[in-house]
Amino acid sequence: NAGKVVGVLAVTEDITARKYMAQELFRRANFDSLTGLPNRAYFHSQLAEGVKRAQRRAGLVLMYFDIDRFKQINDTYGHDVGDEVIRMFGQRVRAALRESDFIARLGGDEFVLIAEAQNEQNDGAVIAQKLVDAMKPAFDIGAVRLQVSTSIGVAYFQDGMTPEMLVKAA
Repeated sequence: NAGKVVGVLAVTEDITARKYMAQELFRRANFDSLTGLPNRAYFHSQLAEGVKRAQRRAGLVLMYFDIDRFKQINDTYGHDVGDEVIRMFGQRVRAALRESDFIARLGGDEFVLIAEAQNEQNDGAVIAQKLVDAMKPAFDIGAVRLQVSTSIGVAYFQDGMTPEMLVKAA
């Protein structure tokens, strides 16, 4: 028997459930459950990375925006309609942007956008206009038809800016 293989022992473990749980924990920690968009924590980590990249090569635009008169919508039609407005708003914003643009919901009706590789001075204004235009069609929610608009603050990264300064500027 010296040197002869007499058998093979194999031990296997299915880690599918563990992988799924890790993905689920990441999703819960980093994404908004209502819109499916990244949340505040994920936004802050992405902004820090974007600022690092912008320090090496210019072209970062940060936009901070919300739904105009959202409290009035919630108070008049209720939270179910308000939630649907937020969900639809997020879908329209996502559809109006490039795949590489990072959009997040900070909470309530507040959203942020990080757009990199924006080197022309009016790039931010062009994107902001796309977002304004995306809201022009009425929001049909059951029997309720709403005109929804947005107000947008735009900030361009400049040398020496921290992520906090950029958010404040927007």
